[in-house]
Amino acid sequence: SVFSKKELIRLCGIDENKIEVIYPGVDHSQYYPMNRAACKKKFGLDTDGKHILVVASNSPHKRMDITKRVFDHVKREYPHIKLLKVGYGDIIQGDGIINLGWVKEEDMPSLYNAADIFLHTAEYEGFGLPVLEAMACGVPVVVSNSASLPEIVGNCGHLIDLSNPDFLTNFYNAILQILRNGSTTDGLEKSKLFTWERMARETYNLYEKEVRKNV
Repeated sequence: SVFSKKELIRLCGIDENKIEVIYPGVDHSQYYPMNRAACKKKFGLDTDGKHILVVASNSPHKRMDITKRVFDHVKREYPHIKLLKVGYGDIIQGDGIINLGWVKEEDMPSLYNAADIFLHTAEYEGFGLPVLEAMACGVPVVVSNSASLPEIVGNCGHLIDLSNPDFLTNFYNAILQILRNGSTTDGLEKSKLFTWERMARETYNLYEKEVRKNV
């Protein structure tokens, strides 16, 4: 990401001209919109219920403390809503939270599609692949406006500024807006810009350019 490039320059003093940004991709043959009710049923979830998904470890920079506070706030308005927690086997304790533990890679597309909203509260991300995977599945995303995340989401999701004193309320309002009004397919369309084929092509072109320079 451009953010990672800036961090390499800031922390390591590397010449910016020696760093080329090539974005990772997502496998759109695996991550794509599916029937939400069927996917909920696959994981034993209430097909009529609402579910917020978070895919992250409990490392401090992932800010699961914010995730918990936001969910508790939303739960006051939607008492039956559930939070699905996945990531490195880490859990969050609390009413309405379903800790799914470690989920196999091949099951992740179905899990994303089981969610009504994808929530990502991290304050530091080198890229943020789960956000892109959720977008590729057509799931509306509510994420922090931090580090590399704006590069992925752009204006195709809800970006919440963690430096704003009202950030908890802003997360809450964004989630309520989706629950009440639904969402668009903007995120899905944006995700199509990120492919492994594009990454491979740009990497090949970069190597080819460097080879020509040294011939």
